[in-house]
Amino acid sequence: MLTKDFVASLLEYQATTGSFLWKVTQGSVKAGRKAGSRSHAGYVQIRINKKFYKEHHLVWLIETGSWPILPLDHIDGDGCNNRYKNLRECSLSQNKANSRTYKNNKSGIKGVFYNKRLDRWTASIGVGGRRHFLGCHHTKEEAALAYMTSATLFFGEFARDA
Repeated sequence: MLTKDFVASLLEYQATTGSFLWKVTQGSVKAGRKAGSRSHAGYVQIRINKKFYKEHHLVWLIETGSWPILPLDHIDGDGCNNRYKNLRECSLSQNKANSRTYKNNKSGIKGVFYNKRLDRWTASIGVGGRRHFLGCHHTKEEAALAYMTSATLFFGEFARDA
């Protein structure tokens, strides 16, 4: 496991941008260059000693002196915004609650879909591995309100509607 001192000897943390610059030249990596590349999952990863580390985990290590115990959540939902003030430890459920809507979401609102059979907008929310029905509504806005009311109740500051 990497230590704060070892990472600090290789990388310079830029607190204003949440990114790292290389301090040393190693092979094709030149000192002064931005460290890391974007992974298929959308996170920035940095290769150290032939192993990839998520940049936000390295930020947490540099800022706190220890590895995160729980998953890290990007408060603004941007997986590339790795400023320390944008990171917080959370449970998997809280992290999921703060996720953005899926690309295949047709309503554009988390937890809301149009039910053709009933000719109504339907809202539901997932909590603790179970799906809870929040009712059928005449408008998309009413369904969105039902979702956000429940999301705020269940997830508090982690609630996100889009």
